[in-house]
Amino acid sequence: MDEKLVIILIEDDNNTCSNFNEYAGTLDNVYLAAITNDSNEGIDLVKDIQPHAVILDLELSNGNGNGLTFLEDLTKLNLVHKPFVVVTTNNSSQVIYSHARNSGADFILYKHQKDYTPKMVFDFLLSLKKEIMLQPTNASTYYIEKQTQEDRLLRITNKIKSELIKVGISPKAKGFSYLCDAIRLYMNDTSHVTQEISKLYKKSEPSIERAMQNAINKAWSTADTENLLKYYTAIIHSDKGVPTLLEFISYYVKILKSDF
Repeated sequence: MDEKLVIILIEDDNNTCSNFNEYAGTLDNVYLAAITNDSNEGIDLVKDIQPHAVILDLELSNGNGNGLTFLEDLTKLNLVHKPFVVVTTNNSSQVIYSHARNSGADFILYKHQKDYTPKMVFDFLLSLKKEIMLQPTNASTYYIEKQTQEDRLLRITNKIKSELIKVGISPKAKGFSYLCDAIRLYMNDTSHVTQEISKLYKKSEPSIERAMQNAINKAWSTADTENLLKYYTAIIHSDKGVPTLLEFISYYVKILKSDF
């Protein structure tokens, strides 16, 4: 098994946390083990998990504590193998940067720089994966022992969302969530999938099927043709040149079953 880079995220913005979590779910070489908006809880997580790396927001204005306190408390732990700490911040003060570095930050990323995204942060950490993982921790053991069915479900859900977005199906589309659930349920060989989704959302089965097909139809009429050809490689049998609902779902079930 290719060893995963085990990371915890300390961040107080819910949207940012969701974006990091969603992108992490698309990566095979990263395990985002925990997320918190509390610097004290972050210290407890470091002690419990001993991650390879920490992504640390300095301000935590909507959480508890702050990143500088976390860095100071991390130093006090006197860990044999300290995690690699990437600080992320909206603050551009060189005084703060200097203090963060002196307190143990390994790298600082300014959130307002043009290319700041979860992808950029993970790409940066993965570029240093070999060096970061030279120091052994119990992080990989934690990954193997603690990865639950819930973790697997989250990774599958994030992967489905990512694949749907690639072909131009908007998360705002009414059928987006229905498609995610349908693909996941088909993966588990659930019978009467539409019926299950109908119960979940308290909508009629015809309206759910219609919303899912409409989301597919819209993607094929508005999305970039190159992206469709790149990310959806199945043969389309319909005369309309658009995958049927069953074709579409079956295609992604096959992909996901090979990955999971």
